[in-house]
Amino acid sequence: MIRILIVDDEILVRLSLKTLIPWQEHGFEVIGEAENGVEALAMLERSPCDIVLMDIRMPEMDGIVLMSTITKQWPHIRCIILSNYNDFDYVQKALQLGAVDYMLKLAWVPAELLEKCKRIGEDIENSRIQQSEKDQLVSRVVQLKSGAKRGQLQDLFMKHSSKLETDTLLHMLDLQCGEPPYRVVCISIDEYRRVHEGNRFKSEQLLNYTVGNILEEIMKKNGGGELVETLNGKFALLLTSFSESTLEEMRAASATYARVSLSFGISGHCTIYELHRAYEAAEESLERKFHNPDKMMFYSDKQNVTDARYRPEIQEVIDIIHKEFNNSIKVSELAKRIGFVENYLSVLFKKETGDKIVDYITKVRMKKARELLADPTYKIYEISEMVGYGDSNHFSKYFKKTEGVFPLEYRKMILGK
Repeated sequence: MIRILIVDDEILVRLSLKTLIPWQEHGFEVIGEAENGVEALAMLERSPCDIVLMDIRMPEMDGIVLMSTITKQWPHIRCIILSNYNDFDYVQKALQLGAVDYMLKLAWVPAELLEKCKRIGEDIENSRIQQSEKDQLVSRVVQLKSGAKRGQLQDLFMKHSSKLETDTLLHMLDLQCGEPPYRVVCISIDEYRRVHEGNRFKSEQLLNYTVGNILEEIMKKNGGGELVETLNGKFALLLTSFSESTLEEMRAASATYARVSLSFGISGHCTIYELHRAYEAAEESLERKFHNPDKMMFYSDKQNVTDARYRPEIQEVIDIIHKEFNNSIKVSELAKRIGFVENYLSVLFKKETGDKIVDYITKVRMKKARELLADPTYKIYEISEMVGYGDSNHFSKYFKKTEGVFPLEYRKMILGK
């Protein structure tokens, strides 16, 4: 509805303006009436309107002063002047100040005033529609820029880029992370699948959105940086102002407001051209969580976990897996090569690494698959063979099980297609 305020020092004029026109039937609401400019301003402070019908001559504050004040404080309000025959100079001044129309009080016709108000009302509604469309357009542009920036940041983190490619991306980005050296922090929601499927969040997007907002607010409060959601409950931070207390605050806030626990993989210092290497180092250090479930932070440049803690036979198995993951690997063959009984090797490997041998092989293969999927020149069936799966359907099933999406979906997400 279009809201109208009536301002006139004569009660009969106010009464006739209010009652002789069926305002509501035509989409108008009379929000009140005032007998002078001072009263009118007080009412507008409490409840602004769209149209003011005002007398030009009133005690205490006349229509000219009231018009001037309204124009400054509420430029959207349209004013119609009520005047007498001898008020022409006042009317002219009011029109110069921005009044949209005027009406002679002694000769006014309700239908004519209603028609004036309807024309003004249509103009107001059109302005509202235009403003709404403009706001939606601005919001859409902001969303598109934000989405493009996320995709470009993902490229910096997750793809090998030449210096020229990196410089091109940096030119497009407005990074809010200060001067180098940088650190990359990979963040993972612990037990992501269980949390997602536990009905606390209606969708995966809502879970990631909630945690992402928490991380971003704390990051901004503690020196700024850049945050990008990578995949499946994982985020990457680009920081210059790094402190464990910031990560601890993120962990505590996520536990309090989202009821999830977080783990952090932290790279060493790097330049802007080393972000991919730093991201991989942070992600690899985060994988130590599997062997140290009670720890929260894992540094790539500090030896939280070292290979020396494994028995030589177990380390040999690990080395074989990393070298030959693209071939068929059977536990029985591994046991035979190092001279162990199969069952004993399986028990010992699980005890020392925290993983079953077949699960460890799958992790190594999936890590390599993620790297290869970032290169669009490889077809899915080719990647399947390169990581040790002769059957691409078998590969897709395992990838979906570990990563939460099928290989083609993963590729689209990281390449932004």
